[in-house]
Amino acid sequence: MGKFFIVFLAIFLYIFLWFGVVAVAVVATGGDEEGGLVIALGTLVIFPITLLPFMQIMAKRVFCFKGIGTPVSETALRSMILNINDLDAKILDYKFSSNEIKYPIMNSILRNGWDVRFALW
Repeated sequence: MGKFFIVFLAIFLYIFLWFGVVAVAVVATGGDEEGGLVIALGTLVIFPITLLPFMQIMAKRVFCFKGIGTPVSETALRSMILNINDLDAKILDYKFSSNEIKYPIMNSILRNGWDVRFALW
């Protein structure tokens, strides 16, 4: 299985686990409306707080690309990336998409032996 599918499954299981915890807590209140409201509000606060670090861990696992070859020095890599702007191309009323800017830089980094890892923060 691909790592994207495994991470998707992990996120699904995380949400399902939260659903199970909340369901058990609601049943434990015995139908008390105030208890159910406290559990619902607590879940609305705690779930996003715990979901963000979990998503950070999962993003680092999926969006990690290994470099090819022997890594060059950081200064050499920086100069290569900065020289991408000096390519001889005429631009006439053209709007760049983020992919057109991101991929040449990412490919330059990967070809020069450095790993690329995307994260939420």
